[in-house]
Amino acid sequence: IPDLATDVIVCGDLHGNLDNLRAIWKLADLDAHPERHLVLQEFVHGTARYPQGGCMSHRMLDLLSALKVRYPQRLHLVLGNHELSQWTGRKIAKDDVYFNDLFEEGVARAYGERSEEILEAYDHLFASMLLGVRLPSRVLVCHSIPEARHLATFDPMIFQRKGLSEEDLGKGSSVYQLVWGRDVREDTATKFAAMMDVDVLV
Repeated sequence: IPDLATDVIVCGDLHGNLDNLRAIWKLADLDAHPERHLVLQEFVHGTARYPQGGCMSHRMLDLLSALKVRYPQRLHLVLGNHELSQWTGRKIAKDDVYFNDLFEEGVARAYGERSEEILEAYDHLFASMLLGVRLPSRVLVCHSIPEARHLATFDPMIFQRKGLSEEDLGKGSSVYQLVWGRDVREDTATKFAAMMDVDVLV
C-alpha cells in the first residue's frame, strides 16, 4: 500500500456472500475516497447453492474481476486456503461435502459449454492474487500465519516472487504453510511478525 493511502479497509470470510460484499463495497465507497484501499480475502466455497445443485460462490469471482479492472491499484485480493485448494485441485471438505466439486458443478451450471474456459480463467485470477499486503504503518495483512513448527523452514521471499511454480504451491510449501497455518499463539505471531519486519498482523 503506498504512503499516500489515507486508510485501508480489510475484510475476509466472504465465501461467496454477495450481500456481505455489497455492504463492504458501500462502506468502502472508493469513488468518494480516492486514497482509500480495500483488501479482501476468502472468496469461494460458500453455502449458497443453485436449486439444481452446485456452489454459487463463483459469482463473487466474476464481480471481483470486474471491480479489480475498475480499481486495479486500490482493490487488493489476498489468496486464502480455499482459493489455493481450488486452484491446485487439492480437495477440501467439511462434513463429507467436497467444496471443489460443488464449485465446479456451480460453474458448469452457470456457464455450460464454456465452463472449462471459465475455470481456467479463475485459475489465472487465483495466480494473480497477493499472498499479503504490507501497509506503510508496518502492518501485514495475510490469510493466516505458519504454525510454529514450520517457521524455521518458511521462506519470506515468497512475498517478493513473481510467478509461483507447482513446487511453491505444494503441500508443505511456504505458500501452503501461510494459508493453512492456524497457530495464532502470541509467541508464534511475534516470531512471524519479526521475520516479516512488521509490528502488527491482520
